[in-house]
Amino acid sequence: MFGSDNRWGTFWSLGLGWNLHHEAFLKQLGTFDLLKLRASYGSTGSQNFNPFQAMATYSFFTSSTYDNISGAYLYALANDNLSWQETRDFNVGVDVSVLNRLNLRFDYYLSNTDNLLIDFTLPPSTGFNTYKENLGAIQNRGYEGTVNLQLYRDASTQSYVSLFGSFAHNTNKITEIAEALRQSNNEQDTQTDNLRAPLTRYEEGQSISSIWAVPSLGIDPITGREMYRSKDGHTTYTWDPNDQIVAGITDPALRGTFGVNLEYRGWGLSTTFRYMLDADYYNSTLVNRVENVNIAYNVDTRVLNATWLNPGDQTAFKRITAAPTTTRPTTRFVEKKSDLHLASVNAYYDFKWKNLKRYGINNLKCSFYMNDVFVLSTVRTERGTDYPFARTFSFALQTTF
Repeated sequence: MFGSDNRWGTFWSLGLGWNLHHEAFLKQLGTFDLLKLRASYGSTGSQNFNPFQAMATYSFFTSSTYDNISGAYLYALANDNLSWQETRDFNVGVDVSVLNRLNLRFDYYLSNTDNLLIDFTLPPSTGFNTYKENLGAIQNRGYEGTVNLQLYRDASTQSYVSLFGSFAHNTNKITEIAEALRQSNNEQDTQTDNLRAPLTRYEEGQSISSIWAVPSLGIDPITGREMYRSKDGHTTYTWDPNDQIVAGITDPALRGTFGVNLEYRGWGLSTTFRYMLDADYYNSTLVNRVENVNIAYNVDTRVLNATWLNPGDQTAFKRITAAPTTTRPTTRFVEKKSDLHLASVNAYYDFKWKNLKRYGINNLKCSFYMNDVFVLSTVRTERGTDYPFARTFSFALQTTF
């Protein structure tokens, strides 16, 4: 798996917990079924890549021969120094259960990863697209938790109502990068003529989730061109990759799920919502549908009624010309995004309250399921342009004879 010079890794972990609910001063309260404090620290190794990527391997030409002999070609480059990606995790948390109705779990963590494994992009002249390499270090910190609350239960009718939810927050920071990544940043800055979306940049002290773009001062009402703020603070019409700043971070302030599970005399309902709060988002839908267009073809109506046309126009979109132009990454299209997504609904009726045996049936259950019911978002985006999505409706009938 690893290079001949780094074949071995040593990893360890240590955990400690305190079951406070066993202590006399809490037992007498009779409130906590579980109250546990815990902490752990340890390291783990990652080998998240295919075997033999550290070795020079060859493959045979199977479709052609020369003088009845098959030729061989280099299939993968060797990396004798490829080593384990090591992550050191520190975690503290608490588990709580109250009266068998309320269950809470909370964790705070700090994770440092060294020898970060990256598929490093190679020039086409090498004959290979990527090369597996250890090129940096990154730190993640955050918290997460789950909540489950049983609001109602009745054993005689087998009825219940329970709520559940989860939340998570994570931030990351690049703490070290190799010289190869700095060179990669410089090389991609020289190839920006057709750049339409922010690229990933590796900068020490910054998040790997950063959106890099040039600061925008809006559309000039006189010329219809976009104005930028250069690194030295001047106004310019020229987009320069050296002027790029961190315009936002795609990691949300909070994300998670919540929902309800309930049943009453055979009628049941389960729902799951997903939410995301305050994530920075580069709205490439606007860029590609309004500004990076060729008016020789069908275009969005906003090209006609929302772009700059005449001197004095105050618009959010630049002047569109007959010759297609390219809008490169700019802070003008960075927006705050919060979502509420009804991910799934499952409704059913269980005939367990009916006398089914007279019909030769032991049990019968009808259910309806639907996913991706709706999405409410602060940013209007076009879905399915990068990856298709489907809204599914299904009806099920389950029985046992």
